[in-house]
Amino acid sequence: MIFSRYELSDAFLGKQFREVGIRQGWWDMKDPVVLAVSGGGDSMALLWFFSTFWPGEIVVAHIEHGIRGTPSFQDAQFVRNFSETLGVSCVVVHTVVERLRKKGETLEEAARRVRYSILGIIQKERKAWGIAFGHNSDDRVETMLLNLFRGAGFAGLSGIPERRGAIVRPLLSFSRETLRSILAERNIPWCEDETNQVDIFTRNRIRLECVPWIEKNINPRVKERLLDLADEMFRLRVREENRISSLLKKLEHPSPLIPFVLRRSDFTVLDSWDRALLLKAVGTKLGLTALSRARLNILCRLCEKGERWTFQWQGDWVVQGGSGDFIGWVRPFRTDWVDRNAVWTPIPGRSLSWGGWIIECSAYPPGSEIPEEPERITSISFSRSKISVSSSAQALADGAEEARAVPWFCRSIWPVLKSGQRIFVPFWKDPATLFDRDGIRIVLSPSI
Repeated sequence: MIFSRYELSDAFLGKQFREVGIRQGWWDMKDPVVLAVSGGGDSMALLWFFSTFWPGEIVVAHIEHGIRGTPSFQDAQFVRNFSETLGVSCVVVHTVVERLRKKGETLEEAARRVRYSILGIIQKERKAWGIAFGHNSDDRVETMLLNLFRGAGFAGLSGIPERRGAIVRPLLSFSRETLRSILAERNIPWCEDETNQVDIFTRNRIRLECVPWIEKNINPRVKERLLDLADEMFRLRVREENRISSLLKKLEHPSPLIPFVLRRSDFTVLDSWDRALLLKAVGTKLGLTALSRARLNILCRLCEKGERWTFQWQGDWVVQGGSGDFIGWVRPFRTDWVDRNAVWTPIPGRSLSWGGWIIECSAYPPGSEIPEEPERITSISFSRSKISVSSSAQALADGAEEARAVPWFCRSIWPVLKSGQRIFVPFWKDPATLFDRDGIRIVLSPSI
């Protein structure tokens, strides 16, 4: 493609860059910005744009992954030297990604995870407002296709977002060819990563084989069409994210010790679309890997069942439900610190440590204003002489049917209090705070 002199001029490019910065919300930031600069054409263009048009402080960050040997060290030195010529601060970090790979990770995935982690540390140390990457419109197309082949939804088909949290990508409207033309016009050098020209990675196969084949045999303007589709998918993605936020806020049943709980009765009234959205959102909230569509469908069906079931999501993370109205995302509980039975005399100023819980007693004069919200307060009669504490599993075995209110998947670690004939099941059946008629207050709270 041939670009006009005006299209490559500082006046034209500076105006475009400023508009991007205003739209993304960082143009007037006073704190520094961290630029992820690999030395390739895209990141060098990013460095040129910021150093030429943005008035704030720049911190160049280069991560040497220990993958490509001598060329990798040469790229690091190139970035350091070029930053010095601009008078820009530069941080070079050497690491060995191969040693840091997690089980099941590809080399690409591990490199990305390590890179983002290190950049986050640099951002924090430099008190920067964000981290800028040099991704371009071609990257967005490739990401979109990669996600499509993996079975992604709206989020994946919208490609790379312009901004997410502290991450910004100011060059997404520029093609790879445009950015290199901008550099060439100004005699700015860049490094070519030889692995970008070798089809050993999936993304590179899409770049070097898939897209060129489509351009040649189906539609020479396929990139433009895919970018239009990505914009539509992004608008749908925003709607989806708003719906997810609403579902999580409405349906989460807060509970101590259990990372996430929802009611089966709330889940089953949702349509199939919202059910899948909700389950994916919970996984994202807990930092779990995304489920395949097939496994997501299996979990959706399980969440409808009345009998007990367990679904392994990732590692020791499981989802458990049935035999009651609650579904929980849980990890293995420690049961070695749960006493089978404990007897406690509720005297103000005293407390009892039971398993992962603290049970505290204090005086609270009748008529005093109660600080907690009303729905978490109950006024009951209990014997001051003693209160017995046992796990809900043990209480149920002893015939206390009230303990059945506790979901089966956490009965081994959940306390049940008994005073005379009164049985108290905190959080699931009863609130977490008790008052007797004489102003003795008992509060249960998790200690872990």
